Amino acid sequence: MRIDAEILTAAHPLAMPLAQQRGGSQASFWLWLFVLIVVTMLAGVVILLVRRRLFEDQKPDTGSGTLMEQLRGMRDRGEISEAEYDQTRKSIAARAAGRESPGGAAGSDWAGQSGRKARPGLDLTGEPLPGANPRGSGPDADED
Repeated sequence: MRIDAEILTAAHPLAMPLAQQRGGSQASFWLWLFVLIVVTMLAGVVILLVRRRLFEDQKPDTGSGTLMEQLRGMRDRGEISEAEYDQTRKSIAARAAGRESPGGAAGSDWAGQSGRKARPGLDLTGEPLPGANPRGSGPDADED
């Protein structure tokens, strides 16, 4: 397929001299195109391998079993006592059933190890908190 020189020159005056300069470089074009495709594919493989290596450590450990299996393993290895195991097992079972756990309300982690809770405005001994108005006094109390 040959393009007539007159048509090519009429379309754009510089087109013919540029085409004559490159004459026969079609093989070079295909070679560079192939090289570009190969380099792009290799870069993609390198990026894939780097990402896989970076995010490999962040995958969750799926082979360690359920929470109860982990708890049993901790008890068997001596990491927790039998009493701690029983208390935690009962707490998990109560939360799963939607009941209040033995140590207090379900989800009340602020109660601490002993499970003791104070009424609002009072400390654990029953005394009013500093700066808190004791019941029956303050601006809302009835004055005689």
